[in-house]
Amino acid sequence: MEKEIVLKTFLNRYEAEMAKGLLDEKGIDSMVSDDDVGGLHPGIIVRECNLVVNEEDLEKAKDIIRISEIKVGDKP
Repeated sequence: MEKEIVLKTFLNRYEAEMAKGLLDEKGIDSMVSDDDVGGLHPGIIVRECNLVVNEEDLEKAKDIIRISEIKVGDKP
């Protein structure tokens, strides 16, 4: 990865990985970054995670995540 920028901070790794999957489908490289206190607490499920993208992909990635959030919030 080139210069990495935090796209969004999620409340847990599960949500961050879901968003990463959306970006992967669109061909955008990304990485989930979290801190499990140096491996001392790897089983903690609820902790903030950052979704990181290349600086050059930031705007496109924001659009993809924004659109996905609108779709999730839409009512039938």
